Amino acid sequence: MATEVHIAGVGMIPFTKSGRSKSCSVIGERAAREARADAGIECSLIRQAYIGYIYGHSASGRATVHGLGQAGSPIVNVNNDGSTGSSALWLARQAVASGVTAALQHN
Repeated sequence: MATEVHIAGVGMIPFTKSGRSKSCSVIGERAAREARADAGIECSLIRQAYIGYIYGHSASGRATVHGLGQAGSPIVNVNNDGSTGSSALWLARQAVASGVTAALQHN
């Protein structure tokens, strides 16, 4: 039986070509804050982060999550060229549907 997974909130941040926008971690942090506000949830309810980056560095996810005050949460950094965003979303959906994130909430 498939588990339904829903997107509870969204944050959309404008960006331009690499080097003309703010850093990936700044953009990611802002988008995450907007998504969390849109969903109406507290930071403490988020147990994992899936961070997509292309032009940032491999620790973009850590920098983004740290800026949110969530140091210590598991982070998955995703870099898959033009499919980065959809790959990160698919991996997050897979974790929620499988119950992995629910298990982390009880630890």
